[in-house]
Amino acid sequence: MVSESNCLRIGLLLIPFSSHAIFTGTTSFSTLIGKKQHKLELGGGVSLVALTDVAASGVIVAGIVGYRYQPLNGGFLFRVTFTPFIASNGYGLPWGGISFGWNF
Repeated sequence: MVSESNCLRIGLLLIPFSSHAIFTGTTSFSTLIGKKQHKLELGGGVSLVALTDVAASGVIVAGIVGYRYQPLNGGFLFRVTFTPFIASNGYGLPWGGISFGWNF
């Protein structure tokens, strides 16, 4: 978290196959709205995707709308998000996720 109400995520992914590989770099930002441990999460992100076998690459833009339960003094963290995305070729897909873990 950048602050108590703003989150920045940066990630890299490499999936090697026998004849090619997929590489992605992702950055997303979201803001948390609400009081105490129950929050509405709103944001967006960008992923750069590269396929090595065909020298192809593209950009994926995603939105973030979700619910986050995060205790103020640490403990169990839970979030559920709707993250639809649109690729640079115009293809879109509704997507989502569930996260859980421990907050320090």
